[in-house]
Amino acid sequence: MTYTEPRRVLIIDDNPDDAELTARALRRCPVPSVVCVAGDPLTGLGWLTGTLPPPASLDRLPALVLLDIKMPRLDGFELLRRLRQHPRTHAVPVVLLTSSNEERDVVDGYDAGANAFVTKPITSEQFLEAVQALGRFWLGHNRVPRDGDGGLR
Repeated sequence: MTYTEPRRVLIIDDNPDDAELTARALRRCPVPSVVCVAGDPLTGLGWLTGTLPPPASLDRLPALVLLDIKMPRLDGFELLRRLRQHPRTHAVPVVLLTSSNEERDVVDGYDAGANAFVTKPITSEQFLEAVQALGRFWLGHNRVPRDGDGGLR
């Protein structure tokens, strides 16, 4: 599938090192993307639901949200439940990308509405490879309703 514009990705992760590593891996992916990072879950939620003005790079809903689950103020499960209940964001693809390997977290993630649950690999090389594979699938092959770049309205 070919897109005329880069696909938008929103990373919501309170760990700036993990967010930067994820963004770097996505930029190396063969599918062109514009990556935006929200280091605070409430900011990311506001951008997506339209209650906060998003940065210029997030001028449409993203084709993919990569969401950490262990964050202060609002954990990823509750953020995801709110996205699924909101009419604007109920169908946005969300992948939980987390350091957790707990079965309870996997179950809770899918119960909250995750499209996928990926445990962050230990080494940087494995992490880059995993994120690039996510980018190739979710940005290059997955279809979402069109609004110009493949993101959702």
